[in-house]
Amino acid sequence: METYGIPLFFIACLLAALWEHLRQVRASSLKRAISQITEGTRIRYKHRPLPQYFEGEVLAVLRGERGEREDVTGYYVTEEWGPSYTYAHEIAPEDILAVLKHKKASVKTRLSIPMLC
Repeated sequence: METYGIPLFFIACLLAALWEHLRQVRASSLKRAISQITEGTRIRYKHRPLPQYFEGEVLAVLRGERGEREDVTGYYVTEEWGPSYTYAHEIAPEDILAVLKHKKASVKTRLSIPMLC
């Protein structure tokens, strides 16, 4: 079976190659984003025994004996269970699903100094 002179098998191979390329690009960009995590970064992560994911803020980056940037062994992350309860626990680097980048406040405020008479 052909579509406009192009075999369907060829189209399927191109789509599979494109899908694999996009998957690798996403994985490498996630690795790069994870390597730049510092305290205060908001992330989305999976909590191991549970099948769901959570969002939280990194409280501390745990490093190994060398203490280098590449020597990360885990993270202490907040887990918010509502407005009044926050829980902190340790997660592994492979549990991170996404690094959330929040925009800084874009509202510019002008300070007006009242004229003193």
